[in-house]
Amino acid sequence: MPSMSTWPEPASCSRSRSIPANWSPHWRRRAIRRGMPHGRPPPRPTGSRPGCTRGIPAPPTRSSPQPRPLRPRAARSSPPPADRAVMESPAVSVVMAVRDGAAWLGEAVRSLQDQTLAELELIVVDDGSEDASPAILAQFARADPRIRCLRQEPAGLVSALNRGLSEARAPLLARLDADDRAHPRRLEAQMRHLGAHPDIGLLGTWAHTIDANGARIGSRRPATDPEQLRSILQRTNPFVHSSVMMRTALVRRVGGYREAFAGAEDDDLWLRLAEATRLANLPEFLVDYRLRAATRSADRMLRQAFSARLARRSAALRRATGADPADALLRPPDWRAPEAQNGFFGDIAVLYRTLESGDGAGLAALPRLALTPAERRLAGRAIGMALEAGGWREALRLAGRHPGFALMALWRACRPERTKP
Repeated sequence: MPSMSTWPEPASCSRSRSIPANWSPHWRRRAIRRGMPHGRPPPRPTGSRPGCTRGIPAPPTRSSPQPRPLRPRAARSSPPPADRAVMESPAVSVVMAVRDGAAWLGEAVRSLQDQTLAELELIVVDDGSEDASPAILAQFARADPRIRCLRQEPAGLVSALNRGLSEARAPLLARLDADDRAHPRRLEAQMRHLGAHPDIGLLGTWAHTIDANGARIGSRRPATDPEQLRSILQRTNPFVHSSVMMRTALVRRVGGYREAFAGAEDDDLWLRLAEATRLANLPEFLVDYRLRAATRSADRMLRQAFSARLARRSAALRRATGADPADALLRPPDWRAPEAQNGFFGDIAVLYRTLESGDGAGLAALPRLALTPAERRLAGRAIGMALEAGGWREALRLAGRHPGFALMALWRACRPERTKP
């Protein structure tokens, strides 16, 4: 093969007549550009570099920067060195309540150890777990002095959250359920936003929903504007409880969580905070919120929906009279009790007795109601029960008077419910 120095220069040859006619336009241009000898077949691209051909130097290419050497990354699960100042005055207190949550507890705790904000304390209140949760927590606490584990006899979620609130030492209080996950930037992003907006007292975030295996199945993108949230809150809960960060002193001032609203204790707290400060959501996905196949009993679903309705009735009366009628309630009221009809929630008690009984005729007799999504699901059950019992006339009459009930019944039949247990 002739050397490159013996090949004719581009100007000294008639390339248009020497290049075979069956060559593609690409190879024609390539031959003309590189002064290839007459009649030589097109070279096959070879070599270790794109554009390099055997015997023909590749055209000069723009030099690309060399990749940076990878730095060894510390294990994310290992906690930072203990700092006495951090332990005594953390920037954020994270409160977590757990009962028999060993399946996902370690995942939740590690997500907090991986935070870019190291100045935190994690207060985990074990509400009488009988599984491996205490052993898991003890192992984490031995390795990371920022984790404090408090154990109590089974007293319920409200009691556990209030105990964690009483132990918090930071000016900011964050929540995370024992089966959820916080993204690494979550606490830092929320703390910075609250520092820049002193008028906001509660800040939630958007959330990805995940299944029992941790696979992403959807998302929750609640409103972010404080004024819009104030309006939405009068109808439904626009916050993911596991995503919120609040000002500790403000939560204590309004009284923390209240046992009378068990099942919807977060709705009640948000409504009282809205009367004292502005609420907002950060439009970033900073929490993974775990949903599992529905395992809640009908009684628990009724209790949660009833407490949410009761919280909004109490808030409306506070705005109208300046007094809170729920202050006298030390425990969740029983809508089944005869004396419930004489209280400030008498009409709500009648509604929930009807929903609980699944009495389609009773629901049809009720005036048209602005029901919450949870109440529409419960009303859909009444239609389903009527259909199963063969009461087609009753079911159609109920659906005609309250079309939303029928739509909800159809939706429930076609799509299995996923929920927090």
